[in-house]
Amino acid sequence: NSTAYKTVNYYGWAQVLNLVFKKLREKVNQKINSAELWRILGDEAIFIVKIREENDLGEYVKIIFKIMLEIIEELKKGNFFKSDDRNLMKLQNILSLKAAAWIAVVNNVGNIEDDKISLQEGDNIFEKYQSQDGNSIFEFLGNDIDTGFRVASQTQEGRLALSYELAYLISQK
Repeated sequence: NSTAYKTVNYYGWAQVLNLVFKKLREKVNQKINSAELWRILGDEAIFIVKIREENDLGEYVKIIFKIMLEIIEELKKGNFFKSDDRNLMKLQNILSLKAAAWIAVVNNVGNIEDDKISLQEGDNIFEKYQSQDGNSIFEFLGNDIDTGFRVASQTQEGRLALSYELAYLISQK
């Protein structure tokens, strides 16, 4: 509900949402060492984690769900708001979180502009390149990446949606 919140808190929304994203990054980085913030798209923070052990799948999902609930609780208590806004924001109960998790096998194709690369090497690809100012940018493309965004669009406040493939793999353990 970030759009509704931005309308209600026209001047203070940026500080609050920045604090929420900062807390989210801190908690994820504390509890999942290999997690990396891929990007923030509007009001979505997207993290990536390389899976090394099958047992990590279920553990990471539990951790993300717990982090989501902790931050929702902090939002409901008004911890992210200035003291003069706290009661109003708590009463309006606008902001919350929702989450999604999915899995994709990704091939590193290097430079996608290299015409020697066969995109048949995998359904999902990873490319790392440099921006004009020298920053490293990495991108993921593929069917499983797209599926993840569709799963994410179907979740609701306070819920963690999983892709079928991820749920299946976790259920096998």
